[in-house]
Amino acid sequence: MIAENKMLDRPGVLIGDGSMAGFVFASYRHGPHVVHRISVVGPVGLKERIPLYRATLALTPADTYFCILDNSARYYNSLSFEDIKLLDTLLMDAGIATFYGATITLDAGYREIVELAKANVTNVGLNGKLMTTAIPEEAEAFIAEMIANTDSGK
Repeated sequence: MIAENKMLDRPGVLIGDGSMAGFVFASYRHGPHVVHRISVVGPVGLKERIPLYRATLALTPADTYFCILDNSARYYNSLSFEDIKLLDTLLMDAGIATFYGATITLDAGYREIVELAKANVTNVGLNGKLMTTAIPEEAEAFIAEMIANTDSGK
C-alpha cells in the first residue's frame, strides 16, 4: 500500500492517485511542490514505468520532481542504463530540470540501479539527488530536506 503522507511540517493535499501494472501512487501538494509516493506492487521494468512517469508528470506543476519509491516488498526490478536514459528524456521533455528521488529497498542490487541513474542525471544535465535506504524515515527526511533546500534557494 502507499505510505501515508506523514512528512514535512505542512500538511500535504492529495491531488491525484492511481494504480497501474506494478505500481500504485499518490501525489501530494506541499505548498508549491508535489511529492509522488509510489509503491511497487509487482515486477517492474521500463514497460511499466513509462505510464507511471506520464501519470505523475501530468501532476507535477513545476520543473522539480520529488519522489519516494517504496520497493521494500522486494519485487523484481529490471532497468538498464538505456532504460534510465529514456526515462530521463521523458522527464526533460516534460520540463523537469531537477529530480529528487528516494528509494526504499532492502535489495542491494537496487542500489546499483540508483548509482547508474545518478551518473546519467549528471550526463543529461538534470539537477538533483538520488538516494536509497532500507529505512522509510530516512527517505522521508531526505525529501523533506530537498524541499527545504529548494524553498530556501539552495
